[in-house]
Amino acid sequence: MQHTPMQHPPPLPPRHTHTHYVHSYVALETLAQVVAVDTLAVQRHRNTIVECVKDADVSIRKRALDLVYALVNENNIKTLTNELLEYLEVGVGGVGCLCMVGVCV
Repeated sequence: MQHTPMQHPPPLPPRHTHTHYVHSYVALETLAQVVAVDTLAVQRHRNTIVECVKDADVSIRKRALDLVYALVNENNIKTLTNELLEYLEVGVGGVGCLCMVGVCV
């Protein structure tokens, strides 16, 4: 049996392009489906998900926030709350209000 080297995925497209939007949207939707089955698998992508909360597109931000809420547990609540509070300071549109409501719940 011959060993084939692991291939790296192609680089992500630049932010704020249609392709970036599609990739982010599909990735967040997929993670939203997986989080119900395997939270730990999605937890590994937490930093990327939190970065998506700062995306220029409101639908990406909303999906990322939904995932952040699903990932909150007793081990990361302080860290995630601090990150979301930082976002509230610069929150764009109505998502900052959604963020505050989610933290309070």
